[in-house]
Amino acid sequence: MRKNATQLRIIGIAEGISFLVLLLIAMPLKHYFGFPMMVKVVGWMHGILFIAYIGAVLLAIKPYDGIGFLF
Repeated sequence: MRKNATQLRIIGIAEGISFLVLLLIAMPLKHYFGFPMMVKVVGWMHGILFIAYIGAVLLAIKPYDGIGFLF
């Protein structure tokens, strides 16, 4: 159970950083400097990390009762 929480924390931090990079670096590069490829690359990475985060959440809450409808 602790392993799942650690994985959730690591993936959550990586996902949050990818979101900030997307908003604070990639979007200004697209709109102010005309470099749209950065948004595509960082957006894909953010999307993959978000899906991994959802999976990590589901694995982290699996051992607890009261949420049997998910599994």
